[in-house]
Amino acid sequence: MASDVKISDALANKLLEAFSLKELLDGGFISVYGGTVPATADTALNLAVGTGVHTRLVQITAPAGAGLTLLSPAAGRAITKTSAVWSGINTFVGKITGAGTENATFFRWHPAADVDGGAGGSGVGGSTDYRIQGLVSTSGADLNLTSISITDNGSATTGVSVFEIRVP
Repeated sequence: MASDVKISDALANKLLEAFSLKELLDGGFISVYGGTVPATADTALNLAVGTGVHTRLVQITAPAGAGLTLLSPAAGRAITKTSAVWSGINTFVGKITGAGTENATFFRWHPAADVDGGAGGSGVGGSTDYRIQGLVSTSGADLNLTSISITDNGSATTGVSVFEIRVP
């Protein structure tokens, strides 16, 4: 199974201070991106229109655009998604904008205040926000989608039916 989960330094430090991973992530979003996978979850994304490296393809939310919520940890040291529908309208932001199709390569779970999962809206990211970054595919990845081919046509959506964070 291909896995390349990375967490930001800020998240790792808070976990070492005995904070709850669930508490730190609840209310955040999953942003799915196309482009080169960053080396770390702290690496700033380059979403410059036309010249950037990354494109946010879809931001996954709970119903009505609310932040995502995880269930409390269960046996097996894992936290999983609730029964709520997690989905988003495919809307390209970054290198590629407007209608088209792009392949998803990675995702970031990030707080609502962490604009564009580390891009700061201008490509300026850093290590002060709690993020999880992982690979996207149709099977055997950190986030498995029905298709990695994401189309922005004004109405197409992408959903997540299963999501689990497991602590080794």
